[in-house]
Amino acid sequence: MSGEPLAQPFLLRPAAPGDDAFLRALYRSTREPEIAAWGWPEPQVAAFCEMQFRAQSAGYRQSYPEAEYLVISAANDGPIGRLTRAQRADSLALVDIALLPAFRGRGAGTWAIRRLQQEAAARAVPLVLHVDKASPAFALYRRLGFAVVSEDGVRYGMRWAAGSPASPPDSHPV
Repeated sequence: MSGEPLAQPFLLRPAAPGDDAFLRALYRSTREPEIAAWGWPEPQVAAFCEMQFRAQSAGYRQSYPEAEYLVISAANDGPIGRLTRAQRADSLALVDIALLPAFRGRGAGTWAIRRLQQEAAARAVPLVLHVDKASPAFALYRRLGFAVVSEDGVRYGMRWAAGSPASPPDSHPV
């Protein structure tokens, strides 16, 4: 299953209270590789993930009060990820994107980011984001035409603008 492009279409819809269990499980899936190395018992892992999920949510609400929280769905698979974006006067920010492990590398992330690029181009503003230097998503962002514009030792600040020299091709399912 993993690695094969998904049949289109994908959908973006506002997150709803009924998505809470999915969003918590998705968050946990993004942390499991590092947590597995710690050897913690399940109750400790569950408590840690809940605490971190709440902290991340509160941090996004504080840093991006205008943020929109969306669920990414695949037509035949239901919810497969989340996308958090924020419209600002001078930019569109990709705050966060995450996909369930089984759906990574299959085109949904590329599809969602290209939607944001189209929106940013239509508004004539750049699309901006921050990414951990060690994140595999960094390579995706580079392929999609983002340029590094800042770094703080841990993360890169990246920017994409319509008409930039590295305009994204329409072919890579990632």
